[in-house]
Amino acid sequence: MLLQEILNKQIARFDNVPGAGIFYFDVQESFTAFTGLKNSQQKGLVNSTTVFEAASLSKPLFAYIVMQLIKKGLFDLDTPIDNYIRKYKIPALDYDELLSDPFFRQISIRAILIHSTGLPNWMAINDYKGLLFEPGDFFQYSGMSYIFLQWLIEHILQQSIQDIAFEYVFRPLGMIHSGFVWKQEWENDLTNGHDSHGKPVEKQRKIHGGVAAALLTTVIDYGIFFRDLTDKIRRKEDLYTQVCIPQIRKFYNSEYYSKSGTMAWGLGVGLELYDDEWWVWQVGANPNFFNWALANPATGKGAVIFTNSEPGNSLPEAVLSELFGDNHPCFEFDKNYLAQNS
Repeated sequence: MLLQEILNKQIARFDNVPGAGIFYFDVQESFTAFTGLKNSQQKGLVNSTTVFEAASLSKPLFAYIVMQLIKKGLFDLDTPIDNYIRKYKIPALDYDELLSDPFFRQISIRAILIHSTGLPNWMAINDYKGLLFEPGDFFQYSGMSYIFLQWLIEHILQQSIQDIAFEYVFRPLGMIHSGFVWKQEWENDLTNGHDSHGKPVEKQRKIHGGVAAALLTTVIDYGIFFRDLTDKIRRKEDLYTQVCIPQIRKFYNSEYYSKSGTMAWGLGVGLELYDDEWWVWQVGANPNFFNWALANPATGKGAVIFTNSEPGNSLPEAVLSELFGDNHPCFEFDKNYLAQNS
């Protein structure tokens, strides 16, 4: 069945998903399909230039940037952040509570990328009372850890994340419709998000780029990036060999997943064991947007699907299951673990 037919068939099952797009790829070629509306109360169609909120699909792209910086010799995976704070005389500023904790200052970039810092997903910095666990002991999804690393890198390089991303990802890969900050030229292409009833909400024109969830991009742009990442893993390029090697397999607050053997986290991406091979994946769930990326580096096949609808809709799982087989453990992990622990 053609990709467009699969997407059309599946979206017809979900009344609350106004629009979606998918980028499918293998080693040789790629295919795209789009369906539905950018705004359920207007006539504009989702197409190749429609800009979505990538949500947490921002994180693998940021991890990709970090690995480029490490390859260039600007950072190291396992050096404690305290070394950078001291070397560059970085003032604590908004992170005074965290940086006054000597245990936190010993975390590494690796611990941040694999969500093993001991910080929760989000909290007010002035509420910080200590780490949930010793860094490296468990996985605990943490957007705030990624934001901290962004802050550190921006201070050291004296550049904004938008400029850094342009230099290391957007320009090299030709991602001309992507950014961590809003551009006025995207106004007509930016899709509305929609609530659980399919009602459109106000567009989010982000002016402060956060690497945890603020990326604005198209299905094609992100697909190009995710295909490049998958290919680098497949070809065992430099640090990318570690992306698909389990870095942490014990999950905070979950004995079940710690013992399951099917779930792990690599450098910047989730890992699932499916048909005896490690697949890479990431879910993106902002209010009113729900996206998914899934690939098998061993074969070079994968896909990215974006929807402009409330998180939890089953369209991504339905489409990706039709493409890559049923019962991928990452979908249940998202529902049963991430939904309660992030």
